[in-house]
Amino acid sequence: MKKVSWTLCGALVVVGLGSGACGSSNTPAGTGGTPATGGSTGGTPSTGGTLATGGTPSTGGTLATGGSTGGTNLGGLGGEGGDAPSTGGVGTGGTAPVAPACDEIPSLEQGDTALFAVVVGDATEDCLPLPAANTCEGQPFRSGDSPEIDWNAGPTGTLSYAVVLKDISILSTVDPENYEIYAHGYHWAAWDIPAATTALPANLGAGHEIPGINNARQWATFEYSYFGPCPNFSPDTPEAELVTDSYSFVVYALPTAPPALVPPAVTSELGAVRAMDDYFKSIAIAATEFRVTSNAQSTEFDPGGLGTTVPPCSAAGEDPPDCVNITP
Repeated sequence: MKKVSWTLCGALVVVGLGSGACGSSNTPAGTGGTPATGGSTGGTPSTGGTLATGGTPSTGGTLATGGSTGGTNLGGLGGEGGDAPSTGGVGTGGTAPVAPACDEIPSLEQGDTALFAVVVGDATEDCLPLPAANTCEGQPFRSGDSPEIDWNAGPTGTLSYAVVLKDISILSTVDPENYEIYAHGYHWAAWDIPAATTALPANLGAGHEIPGINNARQWATFEYSYFGPCPNFSPDTPEAELVTDSYSFVVYALPTAPPALVPPAVTSELGAVRAMDDYFKSIAIAATEFRVTSNAQSTEFDPGGLGTTVPPCSAAGEDPPDCVNITP
């Protein structure tokens, strides 16, 4: 197992956003893009007196909340030109916010990281492309094998670790109060990793429990498995329009021994992975990160299950309502 002897870059620049559940051309509620062409910006019908298609003039404050309000609910920019806000697909009107480049996004590190660092796969520096095998590239949406993740031991007092994969392009541009779209920036979490374990092997496979690591568990946005980068989820996106998103693998050194209590907040509109990440962040002794980029494009997009926030049952204590406990 490789060991890390350097600290990570904690900084951040400007890349186009993806669109949808895994990309990031999503716009915060009430602030997304410009009003749909053909509508007005204050309730006044567009030039010529004709209301926007659908009978309702578009207003600056009623653009689709971060995206569509029906269908796959993947994002969008506030409705298609000339029409009312999108209600069943991805909007194309307005202008997407521009995400900072990978090395310009503020650091997610916290606490003492002088000796606490992490690397992903064979990468030697931050913000390089993640290998296609660890993304949806050339595969259906949600495909991809988890990479090997190695880190140095956390600071004194570390009793366990958690790892979270985030799309920081989404998280740096979408309003956190836009719960449904902001949650798309949280892909996968692994936790209850014992303090003596400082690596996750590649290809973890599916299942709530991680094979070979006592007590360790995982959960992704839609299922018990790794969910890697897929910023261009639509197989129909032209090559010239493919976007690149930035991602962060964050390792938290925690002061609690396994098993951890899954916080009740995982059943809220925050989404399970986001709620768990908030919890890990709130109790962590330290957090270190390794950043990658991806312009992966899926070959097949199945929207089934998008928006599902069924939480994992807790390893100890009271289970959240309606949780699902899946074992290998």
